[in-house]
Amino acid sequence: MRLYYVDHRLLSGTLMDIECLSDLEPEQAAEWDAFLAASPSHHPRQDHRFAQTERQDGAHVMFVLGRIDGALAGVGLLSMTPHPFLKSSYRDAIFLSGPICNDVETMIAFLTAALAHPDFSRIGRVRITPYWLEDDAKALHDALEQQDWSLSSDGIFRSTGLIDISAEPDVIMARFSKSARREVRRAERAGVTVRPITDEAGAVDFLHSLNRLRTGRGLFALAEKSFLQSFEDIYKTGDMGMLLGAFSDANFISGLLMYRSMHTAHGRHFTTETAALSALKNLRISPLLWLEGMKWARSKGCEFLDVEGYVETTDSSDKKYNIYKYKSELAPKAVIRIGERSKTANRFLHLTGNGSQLAKAAARRKYRVFKGLDNE
Repeated sequence: MRLYYVDHRLLSGTLMDIECLSDLEPEQAAEWDAFLAASPSHHPRQDHRFAQTERQDGAHVMFVLGRIDGALAGVGLLSMTPHPFLKSSYRDAIFLSGPICNDVETMIAFLTAALAHPDFSRIGRVRITPYWLEDDAKALHDALEQQDWSLSSDGIFRSTGLIDISAEPDVIMARFSKSARREVRRAERAGVTVRPITDEAGAVDFLHSLNRLRTGRGLFALAEKSFLQSFEDIYKTGDMGMLLGAFSDANFISGLLMYRSMHTAHGRHFTTETAALSALKNLRISPLLWLEGMKWARSKGCEFLDVEGYVETTDSSDKKYNIYKYKSELAPKAVIRIGERSKTANRFLHLTGNGSQLAKAAARRKYRVFKGLDNE
């Protein structure tokens, strides 16, 4: 484990110290947990327990901590992709749904000090994806633009949807569309049950179903080794995360993977077994499964559920139209989230490690400009 300190002063003159660690000691992990629990921009993907999942996927991990007068002011779990041919160097690194800071000035100070840290000289490109919504997202965009952080191909903002789950479950369900409420009752009459999946065999069944769905849509399959690692560390106990399964006569027919911060739960992955649902007279299971997920999140103190991607649209030609349509039946409110940003930490490592990706990104940017999508 290596430890350095880098100083950067906030506009107010306050000193920001940066630590970069390969592992956290128990007291540091507890301090990390406490900071996340109190942060309004907390996203569960920045929980330190995801480090082992990243390692299983072949990434290297660095814990970045920013302190003001000794107290944590920002944290970031950084997943680093090794350079293709330069040892102990990294072509790319990303703070997945992070880093976590509580105001714009502190975020800029944290990022500036982190990129000045010696360990970041071994990284080609650094990407950030903070969980900042609406007016906060707009304010952070302005600040990052002034600091020359580059836009990713997904544009200035991403679109997602928040569902208010603070009310009683019957009130939550009453906000669903008429057809969604009907499908909940139909599933109940058909004897469908929903329960947590807490064993590895059940988790594997869910993963195989999900991967069949993903590959059928042209998406990559999730690796079993890292999925089971995250299941063991995050979802198995049903506290920070939950894997819910829907069953008919003990047969798996659908599943929903979720995780949460203190205030917001996030729908991570959803899958269905089409043939099994067809045998149940084309039952649409998603309203019941998502309702049960909302009940779990509410029991943990969450006030909102983020459906992780949502656009209010009537354009049936949109490739995600059917996904947005079923999510719309759950009554989400469309919101914006700041899009991914990137900055070069080491130009040589960036160019030599990310050449093909840079060419593809340039082509996507030209397409978005042509289509006028970067103003979304």
